[in-house]
Amino acid sequence: MTCPLCGAHDTGRIGRKRYYCHECCLEWTKNSGELKIYHIGPDGKACQLKGEQALEAAVRHSQRLRFVYL
Repeated sequence: MTCPLCGAHDTGRIGRKRYYCHECCLEWTKNSGELKIYHIGPDGKACQLKGEQALEAAVRHSQRLRFVYL
């Protein structure tokens, strides 16, 4: 499985329908075509990113990739 946010192949399954990306450190679930993205807090709890939060996470990740590869 590839990460839907960054496209990395370094992902793992951590539950029945829950996955984790080692590159962007986010979790996600895919259920009936619906994608939910979760941020892992310092206390280990997963908080769902909704709307602009999910978009901001994607933008931050893409900017970080651009910086690393340039």
